[in-house]
Amino acid sequence: MRSGSRSKRIGASPLRCARKAASVASRPAPSAVVNVDALTYAASLENFPEAVRRSPRFEFVYGNVRSPLLVESLVARDDVVVHFAAETHVPRSISDNLIFFETDVLGTQTLSSAVVRHRGRIERFVHVSTSEVYGDPQVHPQEESYYGYVNPIGPRGVYDEAKRFAEAMTMAYHTYHGVETRIVRIFNTYGPRMHPNDGRVVSNLIVSALEGRDLTIAKEGGASARW
Repeated sequence: MRSGSRSKRIGASPLRCARKAASVASRPAPSAVVNVDALTYAASLENFPEAVRRSPRFEFVYGNVRSPLLVESLVARDDVVVHFAAETHVPRSISDNLIFFETDVLGTQTLSSAVVRHRGRIERFVHVSTSEVYGDPQVHPQEESYYGYVNPIGPRGVYDEAKRFAEAMTMAYHTYHGVETRIVRIFNTYGPRMHPNDGRVVSNLIVSALEGRDLTIAKEGGASARW
């Protein structure tokens, strides 16, 4: 980051986001992080090392990415926006689908609109997406040029389509408003301090082992995923 920059990370308290924010905040000055998060079910300030929480170059703001006034006030004083905020865990997309639309879609729109209004100041808008946009891919590994193999009404449709729409919106703001954007598609990750009910096979096996329970492999065990 350039001298004097402040990088705002939206929704950075879950595992992957906290690691990235902590990485920036621990660098030599002048980089700094403003972290905005609503601290919902999977988020906690404890995900940040104590040294980061105490750092003068780390600022936490409790708030929602869907709040236009809050987002506007913060984007106005930053120069890089990294959009991590998203609802996750597919079962929740069925039982609580409205929050997925509000956060993944409307949250992205709120951020993107604020970036447009301050695009003279904002050097880059980074939207953190997911490999789930590829659907049930028929090509392995997936290149960025691959469009995927998608069932929009499948069991993962609510979550997947919300993320695809957010990507489409990000590119629309790039194409029609000239916003300098990047899209990052993250594959499966695991590590310390992640939510114990994350639901992915590696974390499920680790949690089961720590709790002394049987290690369960779904179906015939032939499924594969990239980590």
